[in-house]
Amino acid sequence: MKDGIPTCPDCGGPMHLESSAYGRAWECDRRVGVGGGCEGAIQLREDDELTELQIAEAIARRTLGGDSSAHRQGQPEYHHVIGPLEEIARSGYLSGPQRRVLEEARVIVKRLASAAALAKDQARRQEKAREAAVEGRCRQAMGLLGPSLAPDTTRLEASVVDLLALARFGGDACSTGPDILANDSIEALENLLSSRAAGEQRTAADVIFADLLSAHQGLREGISRDWSARSEPIEDLHARFIATLPRLREAILSSPPPYLQVVRRLLAEIAPDNVVPLAPRLSSMTPIPNQTRRRVISAFRFHSQRSPAESAALLTSFAVKRGLSDPRRPPPGSALEQWATAAKAPLWAVQAAASWLDAHATVTDPEEQAAVAAVLEQTGGGGEG
Repeated sequence: MKDGIPTCPDCGGPMHLESSAYGRAWECDRRVGVGGGCEGAIQLREDDELTELQIAEAIARRTLGGDSSAHRQGQPEYHHVIGPLEEIARSGYLSGPQRRVLEEARVIVKRLASAAALAKDQARRQEKAREAAVEGRCRQAMGLLGPSLAPDTTRLEASVVDLLALARFGGDACSTGPDILANDSIEALENLLSSRAAGEQRTAADVIFADLLSAHQGLREGISRDWSARSEPIEDLHARFIATLPRLREAILSSPPPYLQVVRRLLAEIAPDNVVPLAPRLSSMTPIPNQTRRRVISAFRFHSQRSPAESAALLTSFAVKRGLSDPRRPPPGSALEQWATAAKAPLWAVQAAASWLDAHATVTDPEEQAAVAAVLEQTGGGGEG
């Protein structure tokens, strides 16, 4: 009911507004006593306000009550009432509370005057209805592009990847791209970040997170406006974006833009200093079942829906940020090497990150812990921390 007069929930026909001592309601035009045959009704709460378009349509259809011709002749000229109300408010006769009540009345009368003027112009009503429909589609799109892609301080790098993916998908939908799309050099971006952090007396991570929040809002608004102007259902456009998202993430991770590289450098600098490289033991090389391999990959997805290739890239970054490395290689064809190959991840990152995971119990889900433990046991990799 945020647009025009609603249609009957029972038969889909037109409705009109009824008001009585029992309250207000939209009632079906085919209701008993009007056309006969349908009991459809939508009750309005005491504090429900009609939109300007609903009032205009109701006035235009002369269904606000009573005989239509008598009602049309007796329709007050609302704009003639506004001036006297303002004059009374300025007179000094009223107390503060009384003036506030009068101001509320003046605002209501102005809305009625605007609606009455709109009711006389069918073209304006139609335009208003189109604007309301576009606004509704825009709100729907904003909601779909909201929480699932909102920046998260605990997933700063992943948040950057998501925003870059959203920006690439939006493309021409946004008239101005956010700063994270700038093709500046890494050094220039780092200098700008340091300068802003010093000037705003915040950490670099706080500045980045603020940028992400601003970029997310700007991208949501730009893409939502673009979607709202199209003919396709918003749900279909959003589904198309979701289907494209894994490919966009993979492209970004395979060729990291400067902004993402700067974020990775920052995260590496603020990583705990007491994390030391851990060398996994590679004594036994029992083959790893495919199901276990898939479950272990999921353990490194950081609670996001990501493809194995994205998980492998995050796994590598995970090891790099903590300064983990292990230059030793197991024998060719070993189970650990097979697993790393299947995951499309560098072998040293698999070794180091798996040992770190084993020693620090990063994953708390019992099933994922069991899967990781199974791989460490079968490959002979145990934490030595």
